[in-house]
Amino acid sequence: MMDTVPQVVLFGSMQGEWREKSVIPVLNELGVTFYNPNEPGKNWNPDKGREEAEMMAACETIVIVINGKTAGITALMETGWAALGAQQRNQTLIMTVLPEEYVTTVPFYLKIFPKVREMQHFLNHYAQATRNLVRGHVKEFNLPNLIVTDSVEGVNNALRKRYGK
Repeated sequence: MMDTVPQVVLFGSMQGEWREKSVIPVLNELGVTFYNPNEPGKNWNPDKGREEAEMMAACETIVIVINGKTAGITALMETGWAALGAQQRNQTLIMTVLPEEYVTTVPFYLKIFPKVREMQHFLNHYAQATRNLVRGHVKEFNLPNLIVTDSVEGVNNALRKRYGK
């Protein structure tokens, strides 16, 4: 675990540089400490998973951004636990599940195999279905510490409102 507990944790899609290019500059501008699990050269492992869970449990604000750069199924499944934990621990959860559709890319030379095409179809289906379910479920809640945005800029605006001086 880190030596200090950050104010904000940045979870969600690992691809797309939404953290580095958009959210982290805003957090730095605001002087807010953060935990970025997407460290270059560090692959996920069980110890990393425990560290992420500890960070999520101890922080003030959880940010989750799901984009269309990866299937994001793990991050999408984590949204429910993050929402439950945020309610129980009186944390703020700021999230966006962008409407981008995820489409698995497969090298052309593998597409000749029916099983590969079938796997591609199922991954696309489950990635899109999970996005739609999370977007649909989150609209059913009116909780004061759940902020749902429709863009990364909306996440930044919510962070500015929460941590601005």
